[in-house]
Amino acid sequence: MNKTEAESGVIGVDLGFNGAIVCLYGDYLRIEDMPIIETKVKGKKRKEYDIEKIDEILSLMHFRQTTVFIEKAQIRPHGFNIQGNLSLARCEAIFSTIFTLRIVPFRLVTPKEWQKFFKISGKKDDTKKQSVEIAKNLYGVELVTPRGRLLDGRADALLIAKYGKTIIEEERRCLVK
Repeated sequence: MNKTEAESGVIGVDLGFNGAIVCLYGDYLRIEDMPIIETKVKGKKRKEYDIEKIDEILSLMHFRQTTVFIEKAQIRPHGFNIQGNLSLARCEAIFSTIFTLRIVPFRLVTPKEWQKFFKISGKKDDTKKQSVEIAKNLYGVELVTPRGRLLDGRADALLIAKYGKTIIEEERRCLVK
């Protein structure tokens, strides 16, 4: 491995309020839950993405030769939660904007794309359990809260980063040949 390869890193982003940001850089692993702020609007609780905190986390994770893999927001058809659709699209736009302004290469990957790589399939709850189990086995991190809630956002971000790292390594091997 040459010096450039040793300095490269991958950031994986699972979008949404329960999402996470992961950085893989050699043996370095950092996992951050999606930063959010809870506010009250007309007496109702409302969540917003904490853009300043997101930017701060990403600046700490930015290394030379970093490539980012962001899970593409999957907009559901009419009849699904419109607010949820808008929230995911907004989150994707926040990350895309930050990386564009920082001139950091990023790629949008669909859930099907990275899940297929790990042979994850089934209904939503099944895929959550599978991604938690695979990420736990790969990285040895605990992805279940003491009360039993799956930290699937962290697991998905880990797997997105691992998927991205594998893609980059394959591309490098093809360039060398």
